[in-house]
Amino acid sequence: MIAGNAYLAAWARQHSDRVVVVPTCVDTEIFAPAARPRAGGPVVIGWSGSPSTIEHLRPLLPVLERVQARYGDGVRVRVMGDPDFAHPPLALHGEAWSPDRELALLGAMDIGLMPLPDDAWTRGKCGLKGLVSMAVGAARVMSPVGVNTEIVEPGVNGYLPASDDEWYDTLCRLVDDQSTRARIGAAGPRNRRQPLRGGGLGRHGRLGAARRGRQLTRRLIAVEQSRRTQSWARMAQRSGNAGTASVLRRYAAPADPPVPGFTPIVRSTIFMCR
Repeated sequence: MIAGNAYLAAWARQHSDRVVVVPTCVDTEIFAPAARPRAGGPVVIGWSGSPSTIEHLRPLLPVLERVQARYGDGVRVRVMGDPDFAHPPLALHGEAWSPDRELALLGAMDIGLMPLPDDAWTRGKCGLKGLVSMAVGAARVMSPVGVNTEIVEPGVNGYLPASDDEWYDTLCRLVDDQSTRARIGAAGPRNRRQPLRGGGLGRHGRLGAARRGRQLTRRLIAVEQSRRTQSWARMAQRSGNAGTASVLRRYAAPADPPVPGFTPIVRSTIFMCR
């Protein structure tokens, strides 16, 4: 079984002794740092999620109202993922999600939000939204829940406020100080060159391992296809269809070159991540 974080792995080990943790990774060829700052524009505070996770944002709305009241047109809040969401005190209307729209939002964000309640479900989340905003160079502010505490080193590559007042103070500090936003934002993309704390993906790092993951996925698919084709070839041979067996064997070898360090043995795998 492959789990996206230690919390999920601990649950999985109640049912299997073959569990490994492969943390969520981000493709940094897609999620690349955006140009900042934009002279004369408001500081953009952004959140991206879904109609189900919009409930995680609602408890933070009073804090965002306080920030808006303090800075007025100097800040803009954007929400993506639930087009039916609206919050009149902030003149806020949710935007529909799509891959291209999310990239545009991430590129426009100065500050990215990931508020979470602390419960059994959220402790199992794997921090993807935090990672993508870090990859594009936005200053990240996340609740200290689950894997977020492994992703963020407070004051270095993000912040982990635990109360409404801490959220307010953190957001105000980032709005006031462009140099702090830039420093925190720049620390996120550097994670691609750093090993994961606690091991995991070694020298590839959490933000830089997506290419490696694609290689391994392609190899797994190729090996599984090869295994099945070889099985069909054996069945054809036993049935006396030597010509068919010969053709199948020619297609049995995986087309992709071997991936260093990968043993081509395919077994049943269950993925646990969210």
